[in-house]
Amino acid sequence: MANHGTKFETRHKLAREKVEAMKEIWRKSKPEYHGEMVNFDPMMTWPKPIQKPYRRSGSAAPFLRCAPRVRYGDGWMPHRRGPSTKRARHAAGVRQAHGRSRPRMPVTIWGAKEDEDMLKADRDAGSCA
Repeated sequence: MANHGTKFETRHKLAREKVEAMKEIWRKSKPEYHGEMVNFDPMMTWPKPIQKPYRRSGSAAPFLRCAPRVRYGDGWMPHRRGPSTKRARHAAGVRQAHGRSRPRMPVTIWGAKEDEDMLKADRDAGSCA
């Protein structure tokens, strides 16, 4: 990390501020950001992401173990492994950590087969919105 100009102890704060700064750049025509580690005055940059407000992403259970990721994550994409009830418990934890209700925090199941019964089971268990 030192070779890249990052101190190990502050890596999570730096990552959080960089993500927050990127979101400002993607959302505003003249963004500015003033954090402890990332700091810039109003500027202009294009192109902006096509998806509005910006591209969403997320990962599986490690998402729950790392609070900084939960703070700036905008979705969750669990792999289809194990029962729907396990995904539902993880999804509930992710949503609670986000402080978001089901409709505002998208969940996409990765590796889902075209099996209507399995998809309905996930929906009914609450593992997807």
